[in-house]
Amino acid sequence: METLTNLTISFLQGLPLIDYEEYHKTKLRAETVRSQYYIAVVSAAVFIGILVFQFVIKRIRKIPRSNVPEAATSPPRASLSLICWALAVACIIAIVYLLYLQFTTDPPDSIFLLVVSLMSLGGALFKQGDRLSTPLAEDVLASDQRRPIVFLRSFSEEEMPFHQSSLWGLPLASEQFEEAILDEFRRHGPVVGLTNPNLSGRPIAYSPYDTRSEYWRPRVQDLLKRSGLIAVLVGKGAGLLWEIIYIAKNGYLSRTIFIFPPIDVVEVESRLGWLQSQFDLPADKVVRIVDDNKSTMGRQPLTMRLDGGLAQVFVGSPDALGYVEAVGRALKN
Repeated sequence: METLTNLTISFLQGLPLIDYEEYHKTKLRAETVRSQYYIAVVSAAVFIGILVFQFVIKRIRKIPRSNVPEAATSPPRASLSLICWALAVACIIAIVYLLYLQFTTDPPDSIFLLVVSLMSLGGALFKQGDRLSTPLAEDVLASDQRRPIVFLRSFSEEEMPFHQSSLWGLPLASEQFEEAILDEFRRHGPVVGLTNPNLSGRPIAYSPYDTRSEYWRPRVQDLLKRSGLIAVLVGKGAGLLWEIIYIAKNGYLSRTIFIFPPIDVVEVESRLGWLQSQFDLPADKVVRIVDDNKSTMGRQPLTMRLDGGLAQVFVGSPDALGYVEAVGRALKN
């Protein structure tokens, strides 16, 4: 009865029966919590989707070590590539829309998690779309009239990443080592290389040539004979050593560019010294060319090309841009 009397008095005095300001604050807090919950759920779902996506693509092609059968790599999958690219574009559109909401409304801070998740997923989808569209070596050799660029390397050192611009372990740009160096070669002809059985998925930077393990040397010999340029990633391995010696014995050094991987500078100098010993190059026949005559601080040998008994070693910063410049300079000489 007393409560009813107080409400009646408040009504007669013109006082509000409910604190509307407090009500709206409570409602806003509830909506914020609900929005944060939804964003967290979606972000977690996207992140789990990325992990599942990585798990699946690594098992699209699985080849036993040292046993690469003919036609082990599936042909390019144009439809799947288009689907991956379309989904990646959808991620970009969603990111733009979320950023629009960020600047025009007052969304919860947790929206950043969703943006980051979509960025990572979009990068993975673009990358996988490129992988699925990589043509086979047989196709490009039959359709491209230019002399091929042969990519030789130690299988154990393939797909080295540059340690930058990554998100949850996924590269956001062309950060793989082979992508940075072989893009320059692609301007001169199709890039082909023997299929690497150690890779869990198809390569992205060159066209794979499936070859049985017992036939790899005749296949390499045929490719080197037809080659316009040879890109050798200087590494360790008996197979690569045989290939380098074969190149030297058959007069292919003039068309060969040696590339040093982005590893410790001491190891790079060791591999450079090993090449000098293989080709009987005295120290005065090795000329180091620094990019734009800059200081050698923080720089190391990136590429080398032999020309008439003189070795030109191009020195630069061991990052994507440094390798692009070093490869370009070596190709011009």
